[in-house]
Formats: sequence, structure tokens, C-alpha cells
Amino acid sequence: MKVIIFYHEIQRELQNAYLLKAELQRRGHEVYVYHYDYIVKSNRVLYFTPDIVITHCLHDPKAVEYVTSTFNSKITRIVNLQYEQVMSNMWDKATYQIPQGIEKNAMHLCWGEMGKNRFVSNGISEENVNVVGCLNVDMCSERFRRIYKNKEQMANDYNLDKSKEWILFLSSFTLAQVKKSQQNGMGKRVGKAKATEFCDISTESRKIILEWIQEYISNNDCEFIYRPHPYEKRKLNNFDALDQLESKSERFHVIKEDSVRSWINVCDKINTWISTSIIDAYFMNKNCAILRPVNIPEYLDHELMMNSNKITKYDEFYNYNKFDCNMEFTLDKKIIDGYYSVDKNKYAYERICDLLEKIYKDNLIMKLYQ
Repeated sequence: MKVIIFYHEIQRELQNAYLLKAELQRRGHEVYVYHYDYIVKSNRVLYFTPDIVITHCLHDPKAVEYVTSTFNSKITRIVNLQYEQVMSNMWDKATYQIPQGIEKNAMHLCWGEMGKNRFVSNGISEENVNVVGCLNVDMCSERFRRIYKNKEQMANDYNLDKSKEWILFLSSFTLAQVKKSQQNGMGKRVGKAKATEFCDISTESRKIILEWIQEYISNNDCEFIYRPHPYEKRKLNNFDALDQLESKSERFHVIKEDSVRSWINVCDKINTWISTSIIDAYFMNKNCAILRPVNIPEYLDHELMMNSNKITKYDEFYNYNKFDCNMEFTLDKKIIDGYYSVDKNKYAYERICDLLEKIYKDNLIMKLYQ
């Protein structure tokens, strides 16, 4: 069996791609890993016919066409890893990340029953949806901890003091201080009022959290790492406040390199706003505080976090990060189990490879051309 794996976001997906590659090669298959943009957006043509193409998502209207046009011969099978599966209520109701049109005919892999139900209820045939677990959860397990750099290695790579306490903020401020054009684009999907409200909440929340961080590091000798979301970018979000704080204090660092799990693994305290990377902390048995200086209404919030304890004041932020008193990790296990299927006897990467072999053995042909 010949397989090509396309990945997109390096920190989020590359480890997972190579995990699948290693297992498939162990089983005797031929596997190649490519960056999606390098092949698809550069209009390269591959004179090679894979039996299965694995891609990171298929929610763009012409996603299947982009993939099939990459090859000089007909492609019969595409498998969608669907890296975004836990939506806020706002995006969920907007059917964000749901494949449409011919994209529905691919095979879609879901982390749990909640994801499967979302796909099926939005018109994707149940036979095209399989629950296989989540590769990210595999990478959080003790089995794979040794692949992550230790604190000394991370300290050397990023000029950090390993003797100090490391505090991590997992950011998801992709809509803080965005341009009007972005806000308008979001408004077309979720409604203008909701888009404006969420962008305003994002902007104000980031402003206050950065004020909290500045006050904390001015009186506490630590290494404070701000890990931006992959889609939190200088050309889209205003980084002035981050740049000013980083230049003002040698204790504050904006670092986008290395995976979220690498940072969770070595940091002493972990904070987030609305990032679903809190699940990585959960499965790595690390506590994570949810910072909410500005209330997020339920219709904009993540179901995962709605009923959890939250830090709303600086004093609470200070006490959590300064002392050993951990906030109780109150994510709802029933909700987590709904979104993340965990088989104690088999990892997600093994379940995925089993499914790929079955698709190939059964000679499943997917309708991928108009």
C-alpha cells in the first residue's frame, strides 16, 4: 500500500504524521510525508499514484479538487484527519469545519462520538465517518514522553534559566485586535453581532491578561512563556503589546516554536484563555488554569470549559502561579469522553492504520471527481 500524508501546521501535525508513517512502514507500507502548501499551493504535479491520500482537513470548498489535481493520475481514496473537532458553541452552530459537496465522499476520522454525530447530523453519510481516537492524545501518553525535550534542552534552545520556575500561557487570541476585514469575514459565518462581540472580548481579555503577566513578572523571578496559537500572527493581530513587554522584561518570552505538548511537559504552571490545548494538559496529567478576566457568554464559549473553575481576578492568578495551591482541574469527564474516544488496548494511530489497511483491502473507491 502506498500512502501520502499531507500536514499543514508544523507544531500541531508533523509529529502525528511521522507517528503514522512509522507505524505504516513497520507494517510494510510505502509512506511519504509532504507539507500541504508545498505541494498543493505551488501547483506541483506528482507523477506517483498513492493508494490513499491522508490530509489534515477537508472543510474548504475545493479541498478535494486541490488534492486530486496534485497527481497526474486518478486518486481513489482520501482520508480526512480533521484537526479541528472541538468547536465553541458559536462555531458549532455555524457548521464551521464541516466538509461540503464532494468533500463529504472522503473518509472522515473522528476523535469521538461527539465529532461523529456532528458530521452525520450535517449530512455526511455514517459509512464515511469513523471514530478512531485522537493522535494528539496518543502523543500525550507516557509512552511518547521521551520524544519531548527535557527542561535543560529547552533552556538551551531558547536561552531560558532552567533553575527558575517556568510559567506557560497557551494563547488562542486569534481574533484580538484584528482588522475590520477579518471581523467582517467572520461575521458572514456566525453573524455580525456575534463576531463583533467575540472580537471585542478577545481584545479586552488579552489586554487584561498581559497586564496580569506584567504585574506578576515585575515582582517574581520566573520564566514566563507566551505560546501563540498557530493562527495568531503579526500580520493579522497587533503584537505591539507583546513586543513591548518582551523588550521591557527579560522574564517574558513569546515563543511559537516547538509543540504545545513540549511546553506543557516542561513548565511548572500552565494557564490558558479558551485554547483547547487544555486537553493536552489534561491527558498529560498537568493542571491548567482557565483565565477569564472578561466573561464569555455560553453561546460563545467552549462546551469543554463552560462549567469549569475559572480565574477572574489578578489575586487568583497570582496565587495559582506563585504558590503550590493548584486550582482543582474541573473539566467535565463525561464531555471529554464524548469528544475523545480512548481505547485502553489500542492507540489512535494503531486504530487509524487498521482502518487504512481495511479501506485498501476492501478496495473502497470514493467518488472524488465531479
